Amino acid sequence: MKKKFLDSYKSLLWIMPFLMGLHNLEEAPGMVAFSAKYLPGVHFVTGPQFHAALVIVTLGGFAAVYASLYFLEKGFWGHMPVAIQAVMLLNALSHVGASILFLTPAPGVYTALLVNIPFALLVFRAAFREHYIDRRGFAIAFVCGAVVYLPLIALSLVAGSLAEKLFM
Repeated sequence: MKKKFLDSYKSLLWIMPFLMGLHNLEEAPGMVAFSAKYLPGVHFVTGPQFHAALVIVTLGGFAAVYASLYFLEKGFWGHMPVAIQAVMLLNALSHVGASILFLTPAPGVYTALLVNIPFALLVFRAAFREHYIDRRGFAIAFVCGAVVYLPLIALSLVAGSLAEKLFM
């Protein structure tokens, strides 16, 4: 029996960065205003800085996913897509949490609920089913994704700030 496109781990990896970009497109127009309104003590991001950070993160996602496709059978790279999906799942849950906390849809919550969470579960299931990862590898990749989540946000905003100064 022939596999359907979304049943193959490698097929899922090909579309992963596009879905990341879709989520970032939904998030981009409103996140700066949302954070200024609901997180005034934490808000320190300009629009151009945030948009540059989203572009950098999306391009980084493309690079990491496609590198992992090329080197998929080799240790670290085999776990990279699962770690990326862990980051995306945590990001999606943060959008859902913010929407509940502030009683208004946070920018990015629709793709978080309708795309990111279901897609992450599909990727995790396919990775297990096709033996790209075992429980131990999943735990390691997920923890690594969780550990790098906040530093990745901070780093992308610093990079976005540099890009804003260089190009705008």
